[in-house]
Amino acid sequence: MDNIRKWSFLVLSLVILCYGILEIVSRDMVKDERFAYAEKDLDFQQEEQRNETAYSGTIDDKTKEESSNKPPPIPHLSSVYDQLLENVPFGHEEYLESLMNGSEGVHGKRKNVLFIMSDDLRPQLGSYWGDYFPNPFTHLKPHTPNLDRLASNSLLLRRAYVQYSLCAPSRASMLTGRRPDTVTTWGLRTKFREVQRNFTTMPQYFKENGYISINLGKIFHQAHGWKNDYDSWHIPGEGNPYKKEYLEQIAPNSRVAGPITPDQRAGSILTPDETNTRTAINYLRKLAPSAKAGKANFFLALGYHRPHLPWICSQEYFDLYPLENMDRPSETNKRYPKDYPMDSAFPHPELLHNLMNKTISTTELLPDNDAMYFRRAYYSCVSFVDDMVGVVLEELDKLGLTDSTIVTFLGDHGWHLGENNIWGKCSNFEQANHTPLMMKIPGETDDGIVSDSLVEFVDIYPTLVEAADLPPVPPCPQQSRDIPVCVEGTSFLPLIKKPEASLKFAAISQMYYDAKMGYSIKTDNCRYTEWVPMVKREVEQGIYDYYLEWHNTTDIELYNHVNDIEENVNLAYDPAHKDLVEKNRKILRSLIPNAILHAKVKLFH
Repeated sequence: MDNIRKWSFLVLSLVILCYGILEIVSRDMVKDERFAYAEKDLDFQQEEQRNETAYSGTIDDKTKEESSNKPPPIPHLSSVYDQLLENVPFGHEEYLESLMNGSEGVHGKRKNVLFIMSDDLRPQLGSYWGDYFPNPFTHLKPHTPNLDRLASNSLLLRRAYVQYSLCAPSRASMLTGRRPDTVTTWGLRTKFREVQRNFTTMPQYFKENGYISINLGKIFHQAHGWKNDYDSWHIPGEGNPYKKEYLEQIAPNSRVAGPITPDQRAGSILTPDETNTRTAINYLRKLAPSAKAGKANFFLALGYHRPHLPWICSQEYFDLYPLENMDRPSETNKRYPKDYPMDSAFPHPELLHNLMNKTISTTELLPDNDAMYFRRAYYSCVSFVDDMVGVVLEELDKLGLTDSTIVTFLGDHGWHLGENNIWGKCSNFEQANHTPLMMKIPGETDDGIVSDSLVEFVDIYPTLVEAADLPPVPPCPQQSRDIPVCVEGTSFLPLIKKPEASLKFAAISQMYYDAKMGYSIKTDNCRYTEWVPMVKREVEQGIYDYYLEWHNTTDIELYNHVNDIEENVNLAYDPAHKDLVEKNRKILRSLIPNAILHAKVKLFH
């Protein structure tokens, strides 16, 4: 028993001794750790003091340090990137010099404007991924890193709608800030200045307020007899379309869609969009010294044709989208909606008839293999435009103009890629009227702002004017066809401070077809459309009044966007939705006048 007690005492003593040793070691470790943290803290404070000393009186060094914290540049894919950066004559150097020297200017108090537009562009960009992206279950997210970065520093409008889903009327409406019925441009052949509409356009307003106004590429529609609007620009550019002769030279086997191979390019041929990118860079280089010195401000508008048909661009963009990975039209969304009024079904000949020489009905489906091929070509052209925009924005930054330039990027309308069995625009469906819109305003949107408020393209004009701190453009009265300076849109600049605000309860779009005008309103929860018969009455030789016969309207549409964003089921003829139809009918008709216009108009697409 005594031996047991002795061994127990010995073991207990050893345990106490070990515990004491561990306590001492742990205290030293904690002490050492605290000293380590204290030393790091001291080093940090000393580094801060050194930085403050270095930056006191050396602002340029601090600017360099801050610039080093900018996100890394995005690699450019273009095989002709070096050619895009070449200094080349653009033909207006002396005139531009005289404009800069003689500019009454705004002496640097106002920001410059870089206005970039892309043709036939759906909101299928990475920055739109989510609720307002064209069905993320059946559409891939395209490669658009440059536009996504621009969006991250912009006011991004995720629910922006055009007033007409066709090039000429949409652009004429947006650039005048007035609705198509006021501008009286409903097709491709009616030019608003030729129908007694002497409206002051957005670039013209900037021009008249001291800005040097320059156009490159397609801003106004320039085809089907349209010329540029020379009143809007100091230097009007050519539309530079992809003409047949050019296509035969650079892509002889790709009339509709396909890549430009290195052999076809021969290392030197630039597409019109690439040429305009290079010219824009050269203009910016020429403008930069005067703009930075506060001697002149510029409004530079750059219009890209892509992704308008034909879907042709360099091979490197097609390589981003392997054909086997392409998406197909949704099985639930491959045809016109259930209970659609087929008398108002537009045949959409742009892709299938005009370029493929195919006659296809509104019920016949394009084979999946063709659909995948065309989608791949469209996405490739979107990535091409993204790359070109990136090159221009990179140059803007190199020239030190980023912080003094408002950058606006937009499409002119959307495009169907097989949804509702449509391959084209010219519809009152969501896909044709919803398009990207973002506006970067230095000092206001630097951290990026996303708004889901409904906005319309007639709102862009007054918004840009306000953002540039120009005198505000007055709102138009109900009849404004004889008033040169006014707008029918409203500024969406309040969304910068309150992006969740509701500025309007509906966005209005329209489309003419078969002696009917289809008016459509997009509200928070639905889309409602009426196809209204139009009657013209000659009041004098060649001059007509056009009237809407609301009482003869039979073709109507109603889509519930809460559970049918694809617009697969027309609820307008369902008795269960009679009250909702009546509610939207009253809203729509309150927004549209009975007599539309008094002018000479050609209603041809």
